[in-house]
Amino acid sequence: MGEQRPWLRGAGAGACILLLSACGAASASTTPSTPMVTGAVSPAAAATLLATAAPSAAPELSSTTVVSTAAPDGSVTVEMAAGQFMPRTLVARAGEVVFFLNNTSVQGIHTLAIDRAPLEYSSGKVTNTPLAVSEKVRYRQAATFTVEALPAGTYFIWCTIENHAAEGMTGTLTVSP
Repeated sequence: MGEQRPWLRGAGAGACILLLSACGAASASTTPSTPMVTGAVSPAAAATLLATAAPSAAPELSSTTVVSTAAPDGSVTVEMAAGQFMPRTLVARAGEVVFFLNNTSVQGIHTLAIDRAPLEYSSGKVTNTPLAVSEKVRYRQAATFTVEALPAGTYFIWCTIENHAAEGMTGTLTVSP
């Protein structure tokens, strides 16, 4: 085996710190969106920071998610299990749309995101910015996800949890006038 070089690991961490520090620099008229990092950072931690540091756009539609035990009258029921939404094709009326999200999986957390544009992927992740997205629904729990003023049209839905959409947790939503 070759000689161990602890300074090399330190140099890699230093490069990540320099990269993160450069990304976090901002002029006096803007607010930094990337955290400043000081001290030694492991390569795994640096990768996590880089992956989570990018600012995300806020959803365009107002929505709320509340833990619940029963589907409200008139809600669109969506079962979240086995890596898919059931049904995969949802139908609702324009206006306030109430979804009953029932996560029946034995493990795993899911969300429901809505967008007008077809889903686009990069490195197995959806790159769309959702118009609305539910809070995370834990396994064996349910929630009511209410989207205010959803206009008529065809929408694409997906789970925002890493790789779930790429593995098939997607569908469509048709909203009629």
